[in-house]
Amino acid sequence: MNRASQSWAVYWNQDVFWKDSPLWRVNAEIFFKRANRTLGFKPEDSVLDIGCGAGYLELFLSPLVKSICAVDVAQQFVDLAARRCRACQNV
Repeated sequence: MNRASQSWAVYWNQDVFWKDSPLWRVNAEIFFKRANRTLGFKPEDSVLDIGCGAGYLELFLSPLVKSICAVDVAQQFVDLAARRCRACQNV
């Protein structure tokens, strides 16, 4: 991992500001609506969400697609997304 990548990972693994921000949900909802209009998610789709953050996008996608693999460089966000999506069997 190069120095810039390490800095990025360190930043997000130590973040306390964005972790609880309601902007995550707002941003995810706006992105979801625009992406769904363009892509038209289908029940047979599998989604890879790179940089899943707090896991809000998964909540919007989950009812529409077959499966979602959510990944992030920051373990705290992977854990947060996992907790948030624990009722979603396809995440």
